[in-house]
Amino acid sequence: MPRPSYVFKRSYNAALDHIAPPAQDMLNVSSLAKAVDVSRTTSRRILEKLCVGGFVQKTPDSSYRIISRPEAEDYFPDEETLSTIEQLETKFMDWILTKRMGPGSTINEAKFAHEMGISNTSAREFLLKLSRFGFLRKEPYKTWSLEGVSDEYADEIMEVRLLFETSAVARLARKDDNDPFWNDLNRIRKKHETLIAHLEHGAIEMPGLDAEFHNLLNAAAGRRLILAIQDVISMIFHYHYHHIWKEEQRLAMAALALQDHIEIIDAIQTKNEELARERMQKHLSNARYALKRPPYRFMTPAIQTHTPHDTRSEG
Repeated sequence: MPRPSYVFKRSYNAALDHIAPPAQDMLNVSSLAKAVDVSRTTSRRILEKLCVGGFVQKTPDSSYRIISRPEAEDYFPDEETLSTIEQLETKFMDWILTKRMGPGSTINEAKFAHEMGISNTSAREFLLKLSRFGFLRKEPYKTWSLEGVSDEYADEIMEVRLLFETSAVARLARKDDNDPFWNDLNRIRKKHETLIAHLEHGAIEMPGLDAEFHNLLNAAAGRRLILAIQDVISMIFHYHYHHIWKEEQRLAMAALALQDHIEIIDAIQTKNEELARERMQKHLSNARYALKRPPYRFMTPAIQTHTPHDTRSEG
């Protein structure tokens, strides 16, 4: 059997989210296809794998009875659900940070393609995409120059994010109680709590978790425009952070971002639309401040990880 693609793995993880709520006890090919937005063929493949995993059992009428709920370890790892371009963005970020490449550094197109293990054409398309965001500038002889992030560019991006992401969290707070989003939100909250418990790794691991957090919110809220550029925005901004922060400052900002995220999650889970908007605005303002100048006065906050009173559990 061929190895499942990243698309199948994403859909399978979505199916696990779908069967996680206790209120869900039966499903069929059509209902699962609709729930996770896949074809009936893919839905059948997912159900076959769920049967093998002991999560569902086929009934005589070709429906499926849910017999077990998924745990965190039952999901495909996040890195296995990334598309080729998403994997390349991650590899590119690691590459330029490992080489300590700052603004003005030069990238040779052919050498970059070789180190990334991709064709010259794919390398050129990827670098061209970054140049549209002002991060790279095309130079003669198939070379590229790193530009960094200007204040004007950062202001422009933050205006767009404020417009889309503050309305996104308010929309999420209105979701139905049985929506699979709540399982996704709980799952990412646990990731935040794990990183908070091991904060010494925060400066390294926070960029990936930050991108995952914002992607989850924007995807669940249907913000397709911001989703189309979210990964590149995250990559560019976190690259910039590494060049203006000292190590202890990066750790302090990671702690602050974790606190912001937990507060946003709390507001969404309690279905407080206005508070969710305010907390997202505060989070983006903190991120903007960090881009404007090095955050020398930031102190590591005392992070609260209590579970909020969830109004969705009330009858």
